[in-house]
Amino acid sequence: MADAGSNIKCSLLSMIVSNRIHNEEYAVSWLVEGTMQNGRTFRPSDWVDRVSGVLAKFGADHRLRYGAVRPCYVKGKKCLLVQKTLEHDDPVAFEYVSAFVRTNGLRMHDLLAGTEEEKAAGSGEAVKGLGAVA
Repeated sequence: MADAGSNIKCSLLSMIVSNRIHNEEYAVSWLVEGTMQNGRTFRPSDWVDRVSGVLAKFGADHRLRYGAVRPCYVKGKKCLLVQKTLEHDDPVAFEYVSAFVRTNGLRMHDLLAGTEEEKAAGSGEAVKGLGAVA
C-alpha cells in the first residue's frame, strides 16, 4: 500500500492517535489519492465528495458531518482520508470503500502515527481537512 517513491506523504493530526507499542509505528489511517496505479487521474473529479458523502450524516444543524471517511486536500489535490477504525466499526462501509479503491485501481498510502508527517501536519501545511468531525 505505502509507496516509497510517492511524493504525497502526510497525516492529519486531528484524525491520528498516537498508537505506539514497543516503539513500533502503526498505520491508523489510509490516504486514497485521485490517481490510479497507472498514473492517470481518476474521473469523475468529484469522486471524493461522492464516496465521503454516501457515508456522512447530517447533524442537528443540517450540516454534513463526516465520520471515519472524509475528504481532505494534500498538496492541492483532493484525497480521501479513511480511518482504519472503520474496518471494525462498520464492516459494510469498509468493504464499500475497499472495493471502490480496488475496482478503480486507486493509489492508497498508510498514514503512520508518530512520524515526521504527523509533526508536519501540526503546522497546518501538510493536510487541510474538510467538514466537521462527527
